[in-house]
Amino acid sequence: MPTIRIDEDVWKALQDRARPFVDTPNEVLRRVFELNSVAVASSASVTGKKENMSVGATPQREYRLPIADSLRELSGRAPADDVLKSVLKKVESALRPVDLELMENGGEPRWRLQARFERKNMVMDGLLKSDSAHGWWELTQKGRQYQG
Repeated sequence: MPTIRIDEDVWKALQDRARPFVDTPNEVLRRVFELNSVAVASSASVTGKKENMSVGATPQREYRLPIADSLRELSGRAPADDVLKSVLKKVESALRPVDLELMENGGEPRWRLQARFERKNMVMDGLLKSDSAHGWWELTQKGRQYQG
């Protein structure tokens, strides 16, 4: 595996885009560059942690437009569970068996966890508000205009 050196400001930008205790720098770069999310065996074997994405699962980014569309239909703001129910209606015909597997952390189906992670990315990208009440998802003006 190649080793690279990066400047302090690049490191800070990676940290700002990372999900604490979840992402490696490689995973952040994959998301930023919109590379296919594939479980990287070498990363898992080196870090000893499970990847949050399995081979064959619907890519996390695929939940972005259904989340935005669902929130628009729900007047731009709704409890997370209502948004996720709407997202499921939009994506269920495209879900793969691996997307329906229950995850060890809380027993949620993989697709819900992936949608939640994409919600966090949407906050970082300015599409969803970061200061919404706990358990509520809310579009920003930029998110209202998002069309994918």
